[in-house]
Amino acid sequence: IIEAHLSNVPLIVCTADRPPHLRDISAPQTIDQTKMFGDAVRWFHDPGVPTESTSETWRALASRVFISTLGARPGPVHLNLPFDEPLFGEPLALPEARDHEWSLRVRGNNWSESDIKLFSQSCSGKTGVFVAGKGTPAALLQLAEQLGWPIFADPRSGLRREHPNVIIAFDPILRAERFVSVANPEVIVHVGEAPASKVLSQWMRKSHAPVLHLGESETVVDPLHRVAISFVGNLGEFCALAAAGAHSCDAEWLTRWKKADVVASNVIETWVAQHWSEISVSHTVSRALLAGSQCVVSSSMPIRDLEWFGGAMTDVVVHSNRGANGIDGVVSTAVGVALGSGATTFLLIGDIACIHDSNGMWDMKRRDVDVRIVVTNNDGGAIFSFLPQAREVDAEVFEKIYGTPHGVSFASLAHAHGIKYCAVTSVQELDAACQELGPILIEARFERSADVAQHEDLNAAVIRALEEATA
Repeated sequence: IIEAHLSNVPLIVCTADRPPHLRDISAPQTIDQTKMFGDAVRWFHDPGVPTESTSETWRALASRVFISTLGARPGPVHLNLPFDEPLFGEPLALPEARDHEWSLRVRGNNWSESDIKLFSQSCSGKTGVFVAGKGTPAALLQLAEQLGWPIFADPRSGLRREHPNVIIAFDPILRAERFVSVANPEVIVHVGEAPASKVLSQWMRKSHAPVLHLGESETVVDPLHRVAISFVGNLGEFCALAAAGAHSCDAEWLTRWKKADVVASNVIETWVAQHWSEISVSHTVSRALLAGSQCVVSSSMPIRDLEWFGGAMTDVVVHSNRGANGIDGVVSTAVGVALGSGATTFLLIGDIACIHDSNGMWDMKRRDVDVRIVVTNNDGGAIFSFLPQAREVDAEVFEKIYGTPHGVSFASLAHAHGIKYCAVTSVQELDAACQELGPILIEARFERSADVAQHEDLNAAVIRALEEATA
């Protein structure tokens, strides 16, 4: 519910409850469920115990719930439904249907000429970059072409593809200080939700360029407190209108970024082919994704490795619970995506997150969902090794509090839930396993102690190559 709240995901939450007269008298299995989710829901309602006299309101109530969850700011709605005994019997008749809408809310969403003019004055003819997060329309490609701007495409943006304006390896590129020092934009336009890359955030914070934000909802997306102008509404329409009047900057601006992307991407491809690592897993999975498939990526290292070192992912929808950035419920999210889309669904997940929601694998076989779970198992929380605590805390204390080794057998976990299991030890084995029909759990085991050094080694290789290419 918190994730849906922060990610603007429409969600109808129906909670069954004991009747009101049993509250506050120590009746068994009775708690106060009134507004139990606080401000995390768009609307809360308790219609009381159902009776025949109130049945005529049920369709109208259902309509309001539906509209409220899909409003100007989509999100969860909580409907608390108390029932009195007996809890069985014949259901009451529903009220008659209408031959017109029960409830309809119309929201105007037209962009004015002054809106487009303001954007054009801020961007046309200037060097700039688009930072594309979740919620970015495909029409941004056309706008980027007209402006001559690169797009830093987060995996969830849907734009991480082979395209003249798309920069895939933006994170390792932004670590190359010499290159970045001569590639300062005059404008930064952030579209949709915030990417996971801390390096990108630091680069945006240090930049003196004004930041504009384009979003579909009223949700404020400004974690850096840098946004000067926000445009809210239908972004596909906005991009099309803005592209019509846009003027390109110097072509050398985009060429510089594309050359850097080619250099960085080639280094990553070569490094992955020569090193079996957690980086290799994310990169290989990104390359193995089938056209038309879905990909769910867990928070912590999987989403970062995919953003930093993943390849192009054309015609693939990428999901990640980045509202609260939690690691709970990720397996269940993948099952839900598979059931809802009917498509092959890949799940890229770490060992701790998989253990947190291992019961999400329950009944997966009977449901016959094609979910292909790829677990990077380093026996603990690898992301904490990238933080200052790893250097400042005693090794034994760090391992106990942050490393949290678990010793779980994922083979046993898969077998307990009746799904296929495969252990992989190379890029080739992983690529082959990803072609297996799900449900399947694919485990790649690593030594956690090597992870930081491998990331540093690859980033250093990219920086060296960029310096040589731009010398």
